[in-house]
Amino acid sequence: MQNVSVYASIFPFSLANNLPKIAIILIGVLKIS
Repeated sequence: MQNVSVYASIFPFSLANNLPKIAIILIGVLKIS
């Protein structure tokens, strides 16, 4: 279960780093459709 706690502590940072990419992708999809 230690891996779960490590993942839980890393996940918010990786999510924050990926949010700009996700937002750009979503905006691109919305513009295309």
